[in-house]
Order: sequence, then C-alpha cells, then structure tokens
Amino acid sequence: MTTECTVVSETMDALILEFRTKFLKGMSAIEDAAKIYVKALDLDPAAGAAFAESVPEVPPTAWSGFEAVGRGSLDQRVLYAKTGLANRLCRIPLSQQRLALDDGVDFRTSTGATLHIKLVEATADQLDQVIGASRIRTIGEQRLHLESKNSKKFRLPVDAGMPYSYIKGGIRMTRLADFTKADLARILLELETR
Repeated sequence: MTTECTVVSETMDALILEFRTKFLKGMSAIEDAAKIYVKALDLDPAAGAAFAESVPEVPPTAWSGFEAVGRGSLDQRVLYAKTGLANRLCRIPLSQQRLALDDGVDFRTSTGATLHIKLVEATADQLDQVIGASRIRTIGEQRLHLESKNSKKFRLPVDAGMPYSYIKGGIRMTRLADFTKADLARILLELETR
C-alpha cells in the first residue's frame, strides 16, 4: 500500500513540476509576444487591427493588456487575473504591482481589523478600497476611503419644506433631504415629546 502511495506521490510531483516548467515558459513567451506587439504598434498604430484579425484566439479585450505588458506598465501575471484587478493595477507603478502580487496587501475590514489578502482573490469592493488612484492605500487611507464612501451613501439632496412626517415611534421620509446635526437634534427632541 505504501509503495502505491509513493508512486502516486512521485508521479504527482513530476506532473506538478512539468506543469510549472511549461507554464513559466508560456508566461515568458507571452511577455516576449507582448513586446513584439508593442514594437509593431510603435511602427504603425493601426497594426493592432491586423494582429487581432490574424490571432482570433485572443479575446478583443486582452489586446490592451498585451500592450501594457509589452510597454512594461503592467505585470504579466495580471493578464490571468480578473478584469477589475487589471484595470485597477494598471494605475500604479510596476514595482508596486509586483510587490502587491508577490506579497499581498493589508486590508482594513469594516470592524477595523486588519487582514493580509492576496490581490488575485480580492472582491471588486476590496480592490476599490485597497488600490487608490496611483498607489496601494495604507490602512489609514483605507479607513478614510471607507468613511468617505459611507458618508456619500447617506447624503441626501436638499429639498425645501418638510421632507418627512411623524409616525408612531419614528419619522417617514416623504422625499430626499440633507440634514444638519442641528436638524437631526431637533427632530429627535420632537420625537421624544410625541
């Protein structure tokens, strides 16, 4: 029985090694192909259409990623990731992309805890929180981003008149409105006296 397990384990190890070797060779080939694509685009900006026509196996949405990899502004591993990750990562420098992909990033939860996550496994909301306009956000910047995002959710446009009516134990909003702290304090006092 142990002989069979050893044989299966050795076979599995060999298969994993063979896969890894071929995959890394393929990644290197894709990077080389991306550089060739950029070279052609530099010669003739209209060359993209000819490439897309002659290589229909490449989805139309992937060509911009190949250009970014070929120009050195996007890590090639992002080509295999979710589209949202590629769109966000292309905003930050290549060195930060590689560091974040290799090591992961710190993520602030809604409860204030800090988790270390892999970018390729992050949700769209997590990516939005972690990746800023030009760099990976710090935990403090993520807190501010969350607070800003939440304050926008509850911001209502100003409207003249009484935008609410009193009901048993509360108020019913009749239309959208902005409230100052003083407005909310007055409304709470009125609720207590009813």
